[in-house]
Amino acid sequence: MSIYSVKSPPQGVQAWQSDLLVGKGIFDYYDSQGDAAISMAAQIPCVQDGPMVARRYNNLTISAQLTTQYRCRGLLLLVDGNLTVSSGGDLSMTARGAAGHSKMGLYDMLIPDRITLASKRMSQRDVLASLRSNGYAIIDRWLWDDWGKIDGMSATAWAGGMVLLSAAGCGVGKVPQAGTTNYQATSGAAGINGGAGAGAPGCIHSAGATTAAKTSRGGSGRPWGGGAGGGGQTNGDGLNYPYDPNADDYGGKGGDGMAIADNASNWVSGSGAGNTPGVIQVAGSSNSVGQSGTGGCLYVICKGNILISLGGLIEADGKQGGVNTSYTNYFAPGGSSGGGHVSLIYGGTYTNNGTVRANGGAAGVATLNQNAGGAGSVVTKTFGQMGW
Repeated sequence: MSIYSVKSPPQGVQAWQSDLLVGKGIFDYYDSQGDAAISMAAQIPCVQDGPMVARRYNNLTISAQLTTQYRCRGLLLLVDGNLTVSSGGDLSMTARGAAGHSKMGLYDMLIPDRITLASKRMSQRDVLASLRSNGYAIIDRWLWDDWGKIDGMSATAWAGGMVLLSAAGCGVGKVPQAGTTNYQATSGAAGINGGAGAGAPGCIHSAGATTAAKTSRGGSGRPWGGGAGGGGQTNGDGLNYPYDPNADDYGGKGGDGMAIADNASNWVSGSGAGNTPGVIQVAGSSNSVGQSGTGGCLYVICKGNILISLGGLIEADGKQGGVNTSYTNYFAPGGSSGGGHVSLIYGGTYTNNGTVRANGGAAGVATLNQNAGGAGSVVTKTFGQMGW
């Protein structure tokens, strides 16, 4: 049963309220897939921009890429035994940050010790069955908000637990800063306290323009992913064109790029990375569209050991704004998107001989265009530190 397919409430449901114990007991809400070895690229099913998904294994070895099918609010990976990321293995939430909206609460992300649920329309048995069958992550606060709208569910008293991703620690979007030769460029703000990184504003080159360029603001990082990048602009005469170089502030669309195409070798721009990337408002073969995606969110809880071998990778990176390597003069690349979040929680040992990262998308190549996406966060915790 999916909360997205409920048409009407079941008959005869009695109002109820119940405390659900979570914490280390989060494993009990999901069926194990048993021992698994990911030797070919694999994707975990999910709803685009929808709930965080959970998947449980016994022992898990990853030697190819494992990611979600679409961008979503996160991946919760539960491992009863040991997790091994071998050489060539890639546990990835790169470009998997969700596109949210302004009505979504800016919640801290944690593994609570307890959740209090109540409903007058849907039985507790059906709620738990839906979590299990659909693989919805019980820690996804927005899932319960959706359920409340559809089936009168409420989730309160998120008691205990350690904050892994601070909503207030997500990087805040900003506008470009003035630079040499009319360039304006700055990287996105990094996340702190587990927060996701902000998208970078687009670069601006307005030399020779008769009107000023529009502001290009990068998008803020959010608890469901990194921020989108702003659009680059060359020649401010484009002010009269209908384009918006500002990134969506909730992880959605990147900012539009703008360039007057009378001289493609001199006036070249890129749009911002995002969900989706911004568009180029004045056609020109040298202009470039930003890449699709923002850094996603990954939560790993492993009862045993986590081993990342040399050549193994765990990532939640942002993507690059529109760039063009052929022209370095009068070129304004789009802002890159922010990095996401990785939490690694383990009951045994943690050995990292590989790479664990949540980088912002790379900067453009033109001189002074430091428009990299803001770095996200990597958090590691023992069961003891979690109070388990």
